[in-house]
Amino acid sequence: MSSSKKSIAVLGMGQFGYQLAISLTQKNFEVLALDSDPEMIDEVKELVSEAIIIDTTDEKAMRSINIDTVDIAIVAIGSNVQSSLLSTALLQRLGLVDIHVRHINSLKQITLAYTQLKNTYREKIDTKS
Repeated sequence: MSSSKKSIAVLGMGQFGYQLAISLTQKNFEVLALDSDPEMIDEVKELVSEAIIIDTTDEKAMRSINIDTVDIAIVAIGSNVQSSLLSTALLQRLGLVDIHVRHINSLKQITLAYTQLKNTYREKIDTKS
């Protein structure tokens, strides 16, 4: 992912992440779609800049794709709270500053508050830019 466009990694290609990745691509962002499910990556790969099958909680794997070079990371993992929180913590550990996280319940919201992230969202992330 090397261009003058702003690069955004979207972690989690469930319904929300999939729609977000497509919307951001249509708004001329360079989108890196990440998910551990090969079927989800297969569905989105032609619609985004790059799509990779990956465990977003695996530090070695995330380093191998140079995740720390994206401008923005959006953790769109909804129902798997553990994966979402571990992925968020890993992004912070790798030095990403602009991290946005979706939370779907109050427990996840409270837990995210401990990470001191400023960008957490209940249901959707505004893609108007």
